[in-house]
This record gives sequence, structure tokens and C-alpha cells, in this order.
Amino acid sequence: MTTLTPAQRKEENSLRLREDVERRATVMRGLPEIIAFHTTEKCNLRCVMCPRSMGQGKRQLPRDRLAAICDDFFPTARKVTLSAAAGEPLLADFDLVVEKALAHETRVDLVTNGLQLDAALYREVRPVFDHVGVSIDCHVSEVYESIRIGASFANLDQNLQAISEERRRNPDDVLWSLSAVVMRTTLPHLHGLVRYAHDLGVDGLIQDLSRIITSTSDDGVAYTWSLSTAWVPTPELCSQS
Repeated sequence: MTTLTPAQRKEENSLRLREDVERRATVMRGLPEIIAFHTTEKCNLRCVMCPRSMGQGKRQLPRDRLAAICDDFFPTARKVTLSAAAGEPLLADFDLVVEKALAHETRVDLVTNGLQLDAALYREVRPVFDHVGVSIDCHVSEVYESIRIGASFANLDQNLQAISEERRRNPDDVLWSLSAVVMRTTLPHLHGLVRYAHDLGVDGLIQDLSRIITSTSDDGVAYTWSLSTAWVPTPELCSQS
């Protein structure tokens, strides 16, 4: 019996899925190509716009259960997305996810607060990274720390600068982004955040606007934003600012 390579197994699964879609199947033979993982509700921060600001999360996938899920889905999955929507994924057996991803040649998308992601970890996990998104909100230390309770901007900046230098020395194909929840306290500093992102060499800045906001910047200009999420490559943002 022929043993399929990881790439062949994924392609076979994708063909099944496409055939299922074309025939409008109600029961799919293939497994999902992209897996969204919420591995933990535990976090090292208490961000004001997050449910964790109201209390520490308690639930986390047990390591043996996480291993079993990876073994079930990673052989056919092309990508796994680790979200920080409810907790910090780097605190929840991240080493196991990486081990399984390497074994099954599954790419990893990571959303993180970045405080645990130093250059050494980035180098180690780079072979499986597809997209790394770091939530920052603001590059002004006192504003950042007033939003991300428990965080140190100096520590985050040290990690980001080290990763930036690593990518300049050893370019890779990892998509690297920063993200910001735009709110009254961060809006006046948005242009500065764009410059900060550009200087780091990130590929883009994601701006999440949670509601209609009207604010005035340091230069007296009034800004009004409506509900939306925008991705713009940082060179284009800088050319507009």
C-alpha cells in the first residue's frame, strides 16, 4: 500500500472537498483545510476591550486532548489558526502545536500579544509560520500600558525590534502584521503607530474599529471612524500619512 506524503494527503483531501462542494453534498467526505484553534482562556494580560478584563479565564484544552485533536486534523489541514480572542495561545502548549504542525507540514497563523514571542522563539517556529499578528493598539508606552493591563511596552518593543532585525538578516515568507483596536485613547496616535509599524518592516497594520468614534488629534484635527476592519500594507499607509 502506497504511503502518501503530507502534501499528497492534503491535496487528496482538498480534491474531496471540492468535489463535495460541486455536488452540493450534505455530508462532506473531506476534513477542514483550515482549523481555528482556541486552545485556552488563560492570558497574561487584562486588556480593557477583552472579556479577560472582567476576570481570568480558567478553561484550557488538556495537553493529551490537544495532541489527539492535532493528530485527527493536521494530516489533512493546510493551516491552523491560533487565536488570541479568548486567551494567549503562547501560554497553552504552543510547543505541542508546533511539533504536530512540523510533523504534518501544516502552516500556522498566530495572533498573540507578543510578550512571549522573542527572536529565539520566532526563529524556532519560523518554518511553520504563515502569518504572525501582534496586537499592540498603540506605540506610546503609557497609552499601551493603560489599555493592556499587566503589559510592559519596553518588553514588547524589545521583542518586536529583535524579530525585525532577525527578518532583515534572514528574510522569510512569513506575513507579519500589527493590529490595533482604534479607540479614543489611541486614535490621536494612529499616524505614529503607522510609522512605528513601517520602521519595524511589518507587512501590514490591521485596524479594528469597534464602534463609531469621534476624537481630536494632538494637532487639533477631528477624526470620525465607523465600524470596520481594515488591512493596509504599511508602505501604502505611510504614503498616505
